[in-house]
Amino acid sequence: MVDDTLAAIGDFGEDPWLVITSFHAAHTPFHAPPPGLHGRSLKGPPRSEARAHFMAMVDALDAEIGRLLAGIPPATLARTHVIVLSDNGTASKAQHPDRALRVGKGSLFEDGVCVPLIVAGPAVSDPGRGSSALVNTTDLHSTVHVLMGAQPGSEAVDSLSFAGSLTGRTAPARTWVFAERFQLNPPQGRWPEVDRYAISDGRFKLNVDVFGGSTRLHDLDSDPQERVNLLSAPGLSEEAAAARIALERTVTESLKRGAVMAARHGAPGDEAGDDQIGDHKAGDDEAKGTDDRKDQEDTDPVPRSDVLPRSPLMRGPLRDSLPSGTPLSGAVRLAPRLAEETVLAGTAVLAEEMFGEEVGP
Repeated sequence: MVDDTLAAIGDFGEDPWLVITSFHAAHTPFHAPPPGLHGRSLKGPPRSEARAHFMAMVDALDAEIGRLLAGIPPATLARTHVIVLSDNGTASKAQHPDRALRVGKGSLFEDGVCVPLIVAGPAVSDPGRGSSALVNTTDLHSTVHVLMGAQPGSEAVDSLSFAGSLTGRTAPARTWVFAERFQLNPPQGRWPEVDRYAISDGRFKLNVDVFGGSTRLHDLDSDPQERVNLLSAPGLSEEAAAARIALERTVTESLKRGAVMAARHGAPGDEAGDDQIGDHKAGDDEAKGTDDRKDQEDTDPVPRSDVLPRSPLMRGPLRDSLPSGTPLSGAVRLAPRLAEETVLAGTAVLAEEMFGEEVGP
């Protein structure tokens, strides 16, 4: 992968280019990477030591990204923007023991949808800082266009450039992030139908299971692991109540999700169906304010062996290969929980936040 990428960059010469390198690791099937790419002691087989092998694969991924950056000529790297991110959360089998097993990939909890975003390059001012700007992966389309001096196509209506957050000169363009998961009319007897969505303004997050009839509201600042459903706790604050109303309005008025889901079902769109806000269903555990996150994930139909890591961590070779223009981190929710020390300038903090342990040699 790295050899092919370096060859492609060399072929472009002085022409503008965009190269996307999609590493498979760290993904199932978990395995032991070549010893030269990691320094971990792997004792058992991957099936019984999934997390250890997963972490070794993350180390190997980091080493290969470092080799890629080291192989780009310095003059070319100095004018190149490097964007690193993952596409979804950590595999359940590879979750840290302190994390709930059912809130990783496939769920709409933060462990499933929150990933780091790291950007290095000439557009990054004050390198080494973090950002709390809300970003969705669809925003890469418009951002890359802007960084290359082009205008995004008119069809990119869901993509908002975050280039202004790299310079810090403009306010973040995005005021909410949205994720959904739906499986309609699945093969009979294989999976249940699923219709779930989550929307967040950066602090408050609404998580709705339409078919299950449950609605959750979380304050990510005080409850980043989404253990307490504010709709079950006594005394919902005016601020939280207002945030819920605003998020619901975005779903019904801006996203028009009811009509969209009707179309997905093959039925005519119905504006009256836009209010797909699940009726709140509180169990005894919710009323006590305990960890009740399993209510939306117990019927998760995704095969749990089909997993991706929460993110590659930037350490060692990668950190040393970026002499200038270091990172902007914090896609969606990570940066606020890392205070001022982030990513390449504070990898141990990132590693502890993501995996509960240090990554790399």
